[in-house]
Amino acid sequence: MSSGAPTLDLDFELRLGGFTLGPTLSTHSRRVALFGPSGSGKSLTLEVIAGLARPDAGRVRVLGNVLFDASARRDLSPQDRRMGYVPQQYHLFPHMSAAENVRYGLRGRAGSDARVRELLGVVGLAGLERRFPRQLSGGQQQRVAFARALAGDPRLLLLDEPFSALDEVVRIQLRHYLSEMLERIGTPTLLVTHDLVEATMLADTLVVLRRGSVVQVGSGEDLFLRPADAGVADLVGMSNRLHGTVEDVRDDSMWVRWEGRLLRAPGAGYRPGSTVTLGVRPENVLLPPLGAPTDGLVPTTIARTVQEGLSFRLGLTTEAGTALEMLLSQRIYRRYDLRPGQRLGVRLEPHYLWPLAVSEAGRPAGT
Repeated sequence: MSSGAPTLDLDFELRLGGFTLGPTLSTHSRRVALFGPSGSGKSLTLEVIAGLARPDAGRVRVLGNVLFDASARRDLSPQDRRMGYVPQQYHLFPHMSAAENVRYGLRGRAGSDARVRELLGVVGLAGLERRFPRQLSGGQQQRVAFARALAGDPRLLLLDEPFSALDEVVRIQLRHYLSEMLERIGTPTLLVTHDLVEATMLADTLVVLRRGSVVQVGSGEDLFLRPADAGVADLVGMSNRLHGTVEDVRDDSMWVRWEGRLLRAPGAGYRPGSTVTLGVRPENVLLPPLGAPTDGLVPTTIARTVQEGLSFRLGLTTEAGTALEMLLSQRIYRRYDLRPGQRLGVRLEPHYLWPLAVSEAGRPAGT
């Protein structure tokens, strides 16, 4: 195996009724999250890698090891793939203690008692070896499942919605714990989640799946600020849309006419005259300092305010009728003494604007 082999190299097709799962992905990242809406094929992708579902065509490689190749008629059994798989429901054996559940993952290796104690220590369960699943909390059961998955010295740890069955307090605690544990043990990990906070905490690279296909690969910052299209923008909370016309393009920037004003945004390859939709996150619709000049601000009216924990989400309406959302901390909201019906000037900074769509006539050549 080459030391430079990708952690994941996927290019397969699996047809199930009217749904086709066909991800194409090659990444060297050691911690990857599959992110996307329900029904996009995230969990099924894990099952294919684990050997629990067989593609109709293509290949699956992990760290240079060919697990499946339809053309070569190679299809390793789940046991031979050395995947550490933690499904959503953990699937612990109720009649086995924590130690016995972990020992099952060792499959009779010598020195198993010492290894079991070591693994339970790794996941913070030293001293609970003799407890049965019914005697453990949900978070403790999950840690047993982690230990059992690590017992076989896996090439890749597969985690399918690992916190979905836990309440919010335990989920937050275990996110931090799992992040530290994965950093410590160094096992490559593929996580399935629909929670963007979870994905950005536990993975370096996020892979967005939609209707069975990969639509974007990048860091959390890439997805938050530079989504591939409007669908990904919706998924990551970039809710504001500014529809305008490109008036000028210079270097890597374009100037977009929107509601009678010019906005500068990234725009390499765009052409004057094309229509474009710019996206901007609610937290990047900005307030000027108190008492600052109002030149260049977009005049709006506060239509509504909704408290979300210690933040406030404001619904704004521009003079031309465009609806915008703004997200403010409680401190800033209180400091500005904001309320519905109030006039409010906001700033739209160029580096927070991102093009989400363009008319066919304005698409860059060759695309």
